Amino acid sequence: SIGEASFYKCSRLNFTQSPLLLPLRTELPAKVFLGCESLTQEVVFSDALASMGSEAFSGAAVTRVHLGATLDAIPYRAFFRCLSLVEVRGGEGVRSIGPYAFYEDTALLNLTFDGASTASIGKAAFYKCSRLRFTQDPLVLPLLTQLPAQTLLACAALTREVIFSDALASMGSEAFSGAAVTRVHLGATLDAIPYRAFF
Repeated sequence: SIGEASFYKCSRLNFTQSPLLLPLRTELPAKVFLGCESLTQEVVFSDALASMGSEAFSGAAVTRVHLGATLDAIPYRAFFRCLSLVEVRGGEGVRSIGPYAFYEDTALLNLTFDGASTASIGKAAFYKCSRLRFTQDPLVLPLLTQLPAQTLLACAALTREVIFSDALASMGSEAFSGAAVTRVHLGATLDAIPYRAFF
């Protein structure tokens, strides 16, 4: 087992095993690898992984993460400012992405993401992910009832069509500000387009 904050700010830590395989982990506690600035490794979980704590990889230098198919939530600041993170695979069962989950992950290119099953996305979840392109095109988000502020702000490589359903009832300020989206379908129930939504 690995406890909460086990390797918290071990800023020079690098495991000898590469990739780092964690096939038996059913949960990853909060802040386990927070601030591990030298952990320039691929991390591989299996489908056994069912939960992840907040800030688990916040500020870590991981390059690729395989989440498995059963994880249902990516929590608050899970990959906050992971500046070396290029790819996140798996996570097909994710229904919730917390606030600031991938905030300023400026190297992130690929994210396996089933928008059809995602019911909530937190504020600034993909803020300044300037190289991000979702694998899904068009990006279809039929279950979202709200799109918080700055969700896709400055996603300058996101040359995708984005489709919401009539479930979308609110949108936060700067939700798409500076994003490279090509077409957006908003549904029929949204009653306001906020400040700098598509700036």
